[in-house]
Amino acid sequence: MNWKPEDATLYKLFRKSIRAPGGLCMKIYIFILYYRSRQLHANGVFPGLEFKVAMEESSRVGARCFYIDQDIDVTRQQLSGVSSFDLLWKAYRDYRLSVCTDFVDEKYTRSFVREISSIQKKRCPDVSKVIIEDRDKFMFTNLRSFQGKIVAVVGMAHMDGIELLWKLAEEGDDSNNR
Repeated sequence: MNWKPEDATLYKLFRKSIRAPGGLCMKIYIFILYYRSRQLHANGVFPGLEFKVAMEESSRVGARCFYIDQDIDVTRQQLSGVSSFDLLWKAYRDYRLSVCTDFVDEKYTRSFVREISSIQKKRCPDVSKVIIEDRDKFMFTNLRSFQGKIVAVVGMAHMDGIELLWKLAEEGDDSNNR
């Protein structure tokens, strides 16, 4: 990846976060998220790189590629409805705990992501619902609308939720066919 630290100066991150929907607390929360991302990039970790690779590969083999996730602006708008002070305080506290630095230690496995998601759900259930659960349902609904065989590339934090929804839907389909 051609990322350079100067691409994400604090000033640029601040300007980008100020444009986010919501009040001041939401803008500060977005700034903290951008700052975390900057730190990961500086350590050579590029979350979401798997999506770029999947798109390149689908193009290479002539397969169609569909974006099935909810638009980020919709997610941010939903987050702006979460209690602002709670959201900001929890983001600050999580930042101090440096949860994201564990990614650098090559622990980025499904079980690790499951553990982090579980911690986040306990600490911040409203945020977890918007960022994980609601998007799991959105992506699941989009996936179920396709016919035939498909390959889905989703963030690891969404795999358990989508698989559970899929299993429940399949069980429901089986019971309806009896």
